[in-house]
Amino acid sequence: MAERLIIDVHTHIGSWPFPGRYQGGDVCLNLELMQRSGIALSILSSTRAIVNNMEAGNAELAGVLARYANLRGYVVVNPRRLADSLHEVDRYAARPGFVGVKIHPHYCQTSIGSQPMVALFAELAERGRPVLIHTWGESEVGALVDLAARHPGLPIIAGHAGADAWRPLVEVAPRLPNLYLEFCYSVPLRERIERAVAATDGRQVLFGSDATLFDPAYGLAAYNAAPMTAEQRERVMSLNALALFHLSQPAP
Repeated sequence: MAERLIIDVHTHIGSWPFPGRYQGGDVCLNLELMQRSGIALSILSSTRAIVNNMEAGNAELAGVLARYANLRGYVVVNPRRLADSLHEVDRYAARPGFVGVKIHPHYCQTSIGSQPMVALFAELAERGRPVLIHTWGESEVGALVDLAARHPGLPIIAGHAGADAWRPLVEVAPRLPNLYLEFCYSVPLRERIERAVAATDGRQVLFGSDATLFDPAYGLAAYNAAPMTAEQRERVMSLNALALFHLSQPAP
């Protein structure tokens, strides 16, 4: 039986500004965790870019991506710095390895429904690359749904799928085909994944682990436990990501 292909669409490189088990900050840790869990390809964002230095973090990630064929990257942007963010997106658009954009509203101190975020999404919609955005809580989920409806041609990945506010996203996803859900979370409930797969036939669900903040095995356990057909599982674990990011299929 062929080994299942796994693509992880939500990972990080670098240390976070709080205690954690995996705080080595080196790409070797990412590669080790991938190998341990059988992940063929991961899409990373720079923790440094998210937390305190957008330009330096993106540049460091570019150097990493140039060295490893099984890694891809997100350009981190900040809605409070619109011109600088668009410069970063355009700068890396043609660079090998970068396949999307990452936004973390908490570290930007900018809510999803704010005017700076609305302006940023309007610009990103013109560029069309998939956007992974950290989503947490009902107010943020509602604002994200509005943005997805406003920009139907822009693929948007709801990171954490709203966390404890996942139900509204699962309910609305079938009506917003550009909205994708991934379910890394400190509480790995398989029910969230099961219901999202049932609502979208698995076509709008992606696997994300939040590595290296978490060991990917933690999230994989919830995905593996969630009931779905073989076809749905293949979509969720790899095929959706391959199509969304225009990736060539890596070896398992």
